[in-house]
Amino acid sequence: MGKIVLAASLMICLCFSTAKADEFDDLRLKWCNYLIGGTQVDLKDPVAKSLIDKIAAQAKADWAALDKSGDRCFLWKENADPFRSSNLDRQFLKIKNMALAYSVQGSAFYGNKAMLKDAISAFNWMYENRYNERIYPFFNWWHFEIGSPLIINDILVLLYDHLTKEQVNNFIRASRWYSPNVDGKGVQYFEAYKYVGANRVWRCQVIGLRGVIAKDTAEMVHARDQLSPVFEYVKTNDGFYTDGSFVQHGRFAYTGGYGKSLLKNISYYLYLVKGSTWDVKDPRQANFYRWIYYSFEPVIYKGAMMDMVRAREIAREQLQDHAAGAEAIESLLFAAQFAPPADALNYKRMIRQWIKSDFYHNFYDGLSLYSLKLTKDLMENDQIKEKPELLGNWQFANMDRVVHRRPGYALGISMYSDRIWNYELHKKSKENLKAWYTGYGMTYLYNNDLSQYSEDFWPTVDAYRLPGITVVRKLKQPGEGSYTLGANWVGGAKLSGLYGVTGMQIDDTTLMLRAKKSWFMFDDEIVALGTDISGPGSDSLETIVENRKLTKSGIQPLYVDGRSISNSGDWKQIFKNPGWMHLKGPVPNSDIGYFFPERQNVHAKRESRSGSWNDLKPGRPDSVKREYLTLWFSHDPEPGDHSYSYVLLPGKSTAQLGRYAKNPDIEIIENSKFAQAVREKKTGLTGINFWADAAQKVGIVTSHHKAALMLKRLPGQLEISVCDPTHSNRDVILLEFDVAAKNILTADSRVRVQQLSPTLKIAVDVKDAAGASIGAVFSIEN
Repeated sequence: MGKIVLAASLMICLCFSTAKADEFDDLRLKWCNYLIGGTQVDLKDPVAKSLIDKIAAQAKADWAALDKSGDRCFLWKENADPFRSSNLDRQFLKIKNMALAYSVQGSAFYGNKAMLKDAISAFNWMYENRYNERIYPFFNWWHFEIGSPLIINDILVLLYDHLTKEQVNNFIRASRWYSPNVDGKGVQYFEAYKYVGANRVWRCQVIGLRGVIAKDTAEMVHARDQLSPVFEYVKTNDGFYTDGSFVQHGRFAYTGGYGKSLLKNISYYLYLVKGSTWDVKDPRQANFYRWIYYSFEPVIYKGAMMDMVRAREIAREQLQDHAAGAEAIESLLFAAQFAPPADALNYKRMIRQWIKSDFYHNFYDGLSLYSLKLTKDLMENDQIKEKPELLGNWQFANMDRVVHRRPGYALGISMYSDRIWNYELHKKSKENLKAWYTGYGMTYLYNNDLSQYSEDFWPTVDAYRLPGITVVRKLKQPGEGSYTLGANWVGGAKLSGLYGVTGMQIDDTTLMLRAKKSWFMFDDEIVALGTDISGPGSDSLETIVENRKLTKSGIQPLYVDGRSISNSGDWKQIFKNPGWMHLKGPVPNSDIGYFFPERQNVHAKRESRSGSWNDLKPGRPDSVKREYLTLWFSHDPEPGDHSYSYVLLPGKSTAQLGRYAKNPDIEIIENSKFAQAVREKKTGLTGINFWADAAQKVGIVTSHHKAALMLKRLPGQLEISVCDPTHSNRDVILLEFDVAAKNILTADSRVRVQQLSPTLKIAVDVKDAAGASIGAVFSIEN
């Protein structure tokens, strides 16, 4: 495929300086090179041509709508409100669009002097009327201090050779007025949350690139040095935790939102300064490379970013799960350019696997031209092999999230506690208005139905019946009820990195809801138990087994104990004590089986549901419609100790499910308010959640404290993993096993053996363990 190389003279007149005076110019040109797609653009490549055409089309629309009159009071009518701070970003972005279309070779407006003139005129107008050192920030600080300065830097780089020194200095001065430094020292009305996590990284990029443009060594050094605290693991509040959690705003799981933005901006900034005087040399930078394995890789499934780590971003129509995943993957393309060789190769293998396995979303849509080149170079290099499917169990204890990945599927569990809130509501922008119950044990089942949580899932799903939750079905107002939970027993233990047990104690005084919920994650099944369930007595009390979005035609057969149920039209039915159900998936490897070991009545409903993204946040009011199948248990609303049990069997055919139901691999050992426990017969795994600080025996295990425990018993060997899900035990968990042990094969330093035989007794130090799994392996008598 031929390459068309930009002529040096053309490059010079549009984006590149006629003379490179110093290292600042080198870095500015490097960033310009990224913005315009590099010095070589393959105009014969239809994908590149399509991206360039989109750049031109957007600029054309923005240019046409621009008020060009001499006495204008605004630039764009739709952004005329001077008291809405988001209009700053939107107007600067439109100016950037025009500057980009002018600068990118192959664009219909490449070198168009009229567009350049109007873009610069609009840029000047913004300084004179909307963004300067005489205007105090209002409404949302972020747009003044971060959002607009980031875009302004890009405009200054793109138009650098077409702006006077005074024009450049005006915006440098304004940017410094709103964002003088990264650490907030000397800033009036200092608020710590504005200077940590993703916000801190954004500020580093604002000030670092501003330093490049202004040729300010002090700002470059400041940006470099102030990036270092971000690399540190945190124990509270915002940032990355050693268990892989990422928290922002102090109380929300945000790996796929602010964490994704942090990943992007660190990657881009490190790419920019790599090899320069201001290259980051802090050894803690090694943590950045670890985050990709432990924080990001587990929550991206076949190109989709799991919604349970995106907080309020699930309410954004243009950023549904695959689009969010693509943003994170694009950032890794840049990380692979400067990472240590072994890590760079691993990232490239991850990227290839995600892109190739995502047959729903076209990864090339929305890429920058520079990223397109990086992607095509990678995907055309067959010497780099895709990474195998990621398998394992991740207990993200510090953000109350769990991921379980097995061949052909992944499960996500979203919870909340006294540490993490039930959902995020942005009150100013009225964003995420109906996510009330996303933290009540919602389960996300990922398989080859890659569009399940895309294609308008959030505006159309019944927000009162999210899969996995136990809830009082009580009418809520948009934006109502964002809070923490009274209980702290939320979390679980993983064993061998592959299996896990998780629990959640609900003590919601607002809803007057109480429940104990557990999930046991084995090889090819997930067992869900609930007990000690009670509500206020006046409203419906339900546990939702499933709420699956169907194909637009809705033609996906449901089988109940082998009998086919109508798969067309809306219907509602109560199935009396079924043994199993099977939902046919829309594509191969997307079937789901449901086994009911205790044969309770199951309510089922197939329906067309309509909704609008405007219901979730102010935006497009158009109504969309999707088909759903919902399965749930209805508990007696009167106070009492109600329970449930069901087993998810992803990928099973009706024949396999029928055989499983006759001879299930699992055995429920206990489902009481004191403990919940399940044994998996094939693997020798047992998971137990102990709910009280009192001696309680379940099977071969006695615990004297609240604990989540998983064990694997094989001939001659016992492997255990235990955690304190409350994060509040300042001492030990005492455990006794009805086995005689010979010796310790391996053990965490927190495990102290008190007795090997005739029973095995251990004390597990959980002080400051923050819910981490603590393991040991023993040689035992057969």
